[in-house]
Amino acid sequence: MVTRDQDSELQAAHTQAADLLCEQLLRASGWAVTRKVPSCPGWDLGTLINHVIGGAERYAMLMEGFPTSDVEATRKRDYVNVDMALRQRDLDARVALAFRKCPPELRFPHRAGPVDRVELLRMRLLECLVHGWDIGATLGSPLILTEKLCQIALDECGPTIGRLSDQGFYAAGIVDDAHHPSERLLGIAGRGPGAR
Repeated sequence: MVTRDQDSELQAAHTQAADLLCEQLLRASGWAVTRKVPSCPGWDLGTLINHVIGGAERYAMLMEGFPTSDVEATRKRDYVNVDMALRQRDLDARVALAFRKCPPELRFPHRAGPVDRVELLRMRLLECLVHGWDIGATLGSPLILTEKLCQIALDECGPTIGRLSDQGFYAAGIVDDAHHPSERLLGIAGRGPGAR
């Protein structure tokens, strides 16, 4: 059972992570979208940007009650343009609003299995942090993740990232607990110096 305080902490962490992602998308404007993303084998920058911005729209739509067919149709959208950072910021605000309005008992279809609103927000928090780091690393300067935000993500999303790794959504990583929270988070997701 998730308490109201945990909900508030998760929402605040999502907002901070979405802001970090927005900064990375602003930096990515003008870069070649065909540039390969080293931490996401088989993906280029355009694919990653479409995935991470589209993810916000899909999560919001699920919590707003859209049919699955409408949600899945967004996978064909191209979000890569000069306004992509603003689009992401607006969509993450929509995710936050949908989360607050969504009844906690509802479950939603997802490629990783049925999830509730808390699990969707946890997944979005991870997307913002990990894929924000991916974008920065692709541009040559990885995003510096705050230790406090990463610790919240680890505390809040530990089982989530484990489940997603088991299902192939993240490259499996093994980390030592002695690493800083940012290294542990990136390592668990198969990225950064904490990954082995």
